[in-house]
Amino acid sequence: MIYNRGLSDTERANVESYLSQRYQPQTKQWIPEVKTLLDGTPVTIANQKVATAASNTFSDMSYYVEEPDRFAGMKVVGSSSLPAVADGDRLTLAG
Repeated sequence: MIYNRGLSDTERANVESYLSQRYQPQTKQWIPEVKTLLDGTPVTIANQKVATAASNTFSDMSYYVEEPDRFAGMKVVGSSSLPAVADGDRLTLAG
């Protein structure tokens, strides 16, 4: 960030606080909480989730992550540089 003047200590602290709140991942406990954040807010799912995948990954390198009780789940897009995911793997997701 570039300003046209030096910031006071209070202004600098306010900017640091805002950036920390805006870009530090929010910790969520379950998938429905994450799915409501459509604004690009970085999120970490705190509890490990059980992944289900067909032959490690689907053709688009995605897999399905679900709550252990199978109440909720979501499709996660991976990449060829990530390790393969198998049925029953436990994951912690951030992004």
